Amino acid sequence: MKTLLYGLAGLAVLLVAAVLLGPRFIDWTAYKETVAARLADATGRDVAIAGRVDVNVLPSPTLTLNGLRIANAPGGRAEHILRAGALRLELAWAPLLQGSIRLNAVELVEPRVTLETGGPEGPNWRRLGRGDLPSDLSVAALDVVDGRVVHRDLASGDRRVLKNVNARFAARTLRGPFRGDGRFTARGAPVTLEGRLGRLAADGTVPYRLKLGLAEGDARATVTGGLRRGAGRVTSATVSVSARGATLAGMLDRFGLGADPALARDFVAEAELDVDGERVRADSLTLALGEAELSGDATLRFGDPFGLDASLSAQRLSLDRFRGNGDDTLPIPWTRGAWRWLAGLSAVEGRVTLDVAGLTYRGQLMRQTELDVALTGAGVRVAEASALLPGSGEASARGRVALNEGTPVFDGHAEVAASSLRRTLRWLDLEPEAVAADRLRRLDLAADIRAAPGRVTLTEMAGAIDTTELEGGIAIALRDRPGFGIGLRVPTLRLGGYLGPLTARPLDEVMAVFGRFDANLDLRADSLVYRGRKFGEVRLKGALNRGTLTIETGRIGRLAGGALNLDGTVDKLAGTQPEADLNLNLSIDDPARFAAFAGLDAVIPPGAGAMTLGGTITGPPRRLTVDLTLDALNGLASARGLLQPAATPPSFQGTLKLVHDDLTALARRMPGAPGLPPVLSRVDLSGEATATPGEVTLHKLAGTLGPMDVSGTLSADWQGQQPAFDADLRTPRLPLGKLVAGAWTAGGGELTTRWLTGYGADVDVTATSVPLGRGITVTDARLSGRVDDGRLALSRFAGGLAGGRLTLSGELRGGTTPSLTAQGHARDVRIGPVLSGLGAGKPVTGPVELRANLRTQGRAPDALVRGLTGRGSLTGQLTLAPGAAAAIRNRAGGPAALLDAFAGREAALSGTVELDGGVLATNDTTLSGPGARASLTGTADLPAWAADATVEVTHAGAGGEPVLTARLSGALDAPSVALEAAAPEPQEPAVTVPEPEADILPEAGAADPEPPATSAPEPVEPAIGEVAPQRPVPQEPAIGPVAPDRPTPDRPAIGAVPDADGATGEGQPAPNEPAPRPAPEKPALPDLKATPAPEQPATNDAGEADSIIEGVIEEYGE
Repeated sequence: MKTLLYGLAGLAVLLVAAVLLGPRFIDWTAYKETVAARLADATGRDVAIAGRVDVNVLPSPTLTLNGLRIANAPGGRAEHILRAGALRLELAWAPLLQGSIRLNAVELVEPRVTLETGGPEGPNWRRLGRGDLPSDLSVAALDVVDGRVVHRDLASGDRRVLKNVNARFAARTLRGPFRGDGRFTARGAPVTLEGRLGRLAADGTVPYRLKLGLAEGDARATVTGGLRRGAGRVTSATVSVSARGATLAGMLDRFGLGADPALARDFVAEAELDVDGERVRADSLTLALGEAELSGDATLRFGDPFGLDASLSAQRLSLDRFRGNGDDTLPIPWTRGAWRWLAGLSAVEGRVTLDVAGLTYRGQLMRQTELDVALTGAGVRVAEASALLPGSGEASARGRVALNEGTPVFDGHAEVAASSLRRTLRWLDLEPEAVAADRLRRLDLAADIRAAPGRVTLTEMAGAIDTTELEGGIAIALRDRPGFGIGLRVPTLRLGGYLGPLTARPLDEVMAVFGRFDANLDLRADSLVYRGRKFGEVRLKGALNRGTLTIETGRIGRLAGGALNLDGTVDKLAGTQPEADLNLNLSIDDPARFAAFAGLDAVIPPGAGAMTLGGTITGPPRRLTVDLTLDALNGLASARGLLQPAATPPSFQGTLKLVHDDLTALARRMPGAPGLPPVLSRVDLSGEATATPGEVTLHKLAGTLGPMDVSGTLSADWQGQQPAFDADLRTPRLPLGKLVAGAWTAGGGELTTRWLTGYGADVDVTATSVPLGRGITVTDARLSGRVDDGRLALSRFAGGLAGGRLTLSGELRGGTTPSLTAQGHARDVRIGPVLSGLGAGKPVTGPVELRANLRTQGRAPDALVRGLTGRGSLTGQLTLAPGAAAAIRNRAGGPAALLDAFAGREAALSGTVELDGGVLATNDTTLSGPGARASLTGTADLPAWAADATVEVTHAGAGGEPVLTARLSGALDAPSVALEAAAPEPQEPAVTVPEPEADILPEAGAADPEPPATSAPEPVEPAIGEVAPQRPVPQEPAIGPVAPDRPTPDRPAIGAVPDADGATGEGQPAPNEPAPRPAPEKPALPDLKATPAPEQPATNDAGEADSIIEGVIEEYGE
């Protein structure tokens, strides 16, 4: 028996060992296909086990599936809905021996769960599991270790991930009650989870509670309520939601959402929800952020798409609470990232309204703020967004928000109006201080608007500011450095009152604005009115880029009879010293109108033709480099140099150039300009200039002025009561005769003195030569004079003349009756070259000295001649050419030694002349030689143009009786000459002067002297103040009195200037001037011409003597 017991015990041990140890010797992996098939039947999805299958009996029955894979739903993107490193199931022995299943532990290691929505079959977890598990299955603990849950929206492509999922769940049975807690990481923020769910009865309400919180922080959310069940399933639920935290911005930052600092306030969200299979209705909805609170209700409808209807309202909201310290700007979500949430609305349809009775912004109230938007699935339609603004204003907008390649875009229409615009601008801190108080009263503006993150575009914009209408469009790029594209057209822009003084704000503050933004500009005004002046066709087209303004078109098409065009660049515009590089063109078609506009009536004469001003302007405003050319009044003026408009005083340094073909005609047209002689018609001058607003000085002056090549210095000063000029000029040739002729009216009618008024001048001229006419020239001359208060004072005119020295001074006073005084002194003047230059050969040689003081008054030539008074003296040492003495003796008869005392010998000349009423008289002019004397007495009546004089030659041994007497009478330029000689020596017949009709040669019976071959004299310059006669001969002396303007006898006209060919130009006698009367006839003499020659000793050549007689008696009988 004992043996049997031991045998049975041993058998029992063997049986137990076989049950407990047997599974260890079985390869359960070979059965994994069977296990996978059973799991596939349970889940309704394909199941695969990639690893081993292990079964352990001790200490508890345990099944381990390694590499578990459960397939995704058909149409899903991921391959598996679940991938786990291992699934371990541990059963309890006691319940198992009693026929029930209790899972002591379920462990899911490294599960990777992929949840998908938006697919064609709906959520991928739908129809997962067949629901045939035993209802009394108990799970003591379900542990998830290092899990990962991925949610992917197949429609939008959005993907959300929960990482580091570690949780423990427990269920008494599969019908509850349930409990669980755990933690996971969402968007980098660790979150804690705690939940409870009651027992799932077939009918009734199952209570639940869910708590969520940030593992680090004080944000918490609690969801409580009950699940209503009927017919064994959940039919509806009640939910009470309460979420709160110390800072909404902090919570959003924890989830990596990048909230604005303005949201760094405590928040509360509370609602009572009623949920069924079709919708979620939220009543008593309260959303609070800081002191801002919204209340209302909302309904979310389940379906495809979801539906959302919400109505929110607030009595008072303060946007200033979101502006930090009150000085920050209101945060606006301009960036694309700030609008990512909008993509989630693509699956939602419905309507959301917001009504705020009072919205405080910038310390003032915006009333009746309303927002009405419709969610259409394809976007958001803004049915109405409106508010009443401070300043009796109103703003409204409507349109649509849609996603364009993931970017939200608003297309709509906006309107804004204000009846007190200045108050509205003051509210926005945009009131311009410099604009007059009666401006900016009204605004009425409407535009189509297109807005996207970072960009706003206004098109079809139309409206008015005050009475100024405008139209066009504006594009705004919202970034750290904003950009603008502005295209505006204004029919009439009235700037009066809108532009205040530039000093209203510091210059650096004003200019700095241009460095804060970039812009493309196309601004137009059909008409611009400023300070009562109207401009037309105003346009500015260009671009502002980082402080550089590029002007493609700058134009004022109608500028008071002209047009102004600009193009180029202005660099460093954001600083106080911008640098310009501009091309300028000003064209003036109506100079008279432009002159009145610009205040240039004194500069632009009436009847002036079209003008243009063009060139370049470069540099900063304080130091502008200009290169400008003015084409006006048939001339050109250019300026090139440095302009300093901000200096004290403003100044210009550079080069000025003036070119004009008829400066005289220009001066006649200029209001108040002095008259200029015709000789100065052509001008081409340039020089280095220094100029201020009241003064200009030309250094290194060079060019031509009329017939003169000039150089030197010229300055003008118009800061006083009248302009003042100062000239220091040099010229190789000074045509003094032509210059003086300019003082007479056309035809030499009257002396004009208008050119002496309206200015003052100091003039110094140095000339290499000064032609006086008839071949007489002053060399190395220096002229100094002054014009002041209608008075010309010639302080000195000095130079070399025929080997001697000539000095002149005088004064011309203007007025109703001009007056003239003159003083002259000629010393050591060689008379021979003078006579030769006059065409009379050299009958007399030697130095002479002449002093004279003259004065007169009048305007007409006759008055001036009749008013001549004064006196003069004449001295010198003269030698009569022997040939000339012989020729006179032969013609006059008389002794052979008639003129031997003067022939080839020096004779002393002396005498005085009195001038009274235009009549010259002398009674003491003598020429004293060895043993002989020639005396001159008589008069020259300039008004009557008649001579009455006697020349007597006496010898010491003749008892005082004249041996030769010459009587001159008649016209000054063609006198009758009567010669009487003492009885000749017996061997020589008497000589008498033939009658005018006779053709008798001197020395009857003797052969005629052969005249020397001569060439016609070259044209010579007229004398000072004298005009060459209309016929080649006779001519008057080089420097002589002015003849009266009367028809007879013939004499030169005052003021006529001969051209190179001998014809007179401007200043010829007027057509109604009486024609000259023929000169009285005189004795016919041989037609002999004198040839100019240098100073030489007198000769006995008879031919030269006859030339002298011809020159002296016929040409200069006086």
